[in-house]
Amino acid sequence: MSEATADHAPSPLAILLAVMRAKWQEGDLDGAVAIARIAAPYVHARRSSIADSLAAGDPALFSDAELERAQRRAGAAPAHPDLFGRLGAPGAGAAGA
Repeated sequence: MSEATADHAPSPLAILLAVMRAKWQEGDLDGAVAIARIAAPYVHARRSSIADSLAAGDPALFSDAELERAQRRAGAAPAHPDLFGRLGAPGAGAAGA
C-alpha cells in the first residue's frame, strides 16, 4: 500500500462505527449492537482507566461531560452532537436517502 493511500484509509475503528451506523439505519438493531460491543472498548475507557487519567490530567480519557465543561470554559463548541441525534431513528434509513 502506498504511503498516500495509507494516510487516507479509514481506521479499523472508523470502519466498525460506519458499519454499526449503517446497520442501525437499516433497522438491524442486533447487528448494530454486536458491532457496538466490539467497538466500545476502543471508544469508551474503563472506569479505572478514567480515574487514573483524571488523576494524571490526561484529557484523552475524560468523560463527554468533562470534555464539554472544558470546551465551554475555553469558549469552544462541543466536538459532536448527540450520538443518537446523528444516527436517527432505527430503520429510518440514511439521511437524504
